[in-house]
Amino acid sequence: MKGEYKVECISGQPKVNYKETINTRTTYEWLNKKQSDRSGQYTKCIGYIEPLSKEYMTDLSEGERFEFVNNCTGTNIPPEYYVSCRKGMVDLMVK
Repeated sequence: MKGEYKVECISGQPKVNYKETINTRTTYEWLNKKQSDRSGQYTKCIGYIEPLSKEYMTDLSEGERFEFVNNCTGTNIPPEYYVSCRKGMVDLMVK
């Protein structure tokens, strides 16, 4: 701001750390489309994310502060992919 707008200002490290957290239940719906050759592939994820109660969090193992519940039915998604789905959800939560 000093160089571009020629305005005197005090700059430095922020004095407040801002953290984001989940306060209420929120639903999501995500569609991923991938076109390869003639046949296309798609994935549709529907779910919700909500805060866990403090009583429930004490039952979880150290370092794991979430619960991933898989409600897939049938054989549309092979069971071998469930671990990848969980890992993708963890990666998104980190971001």
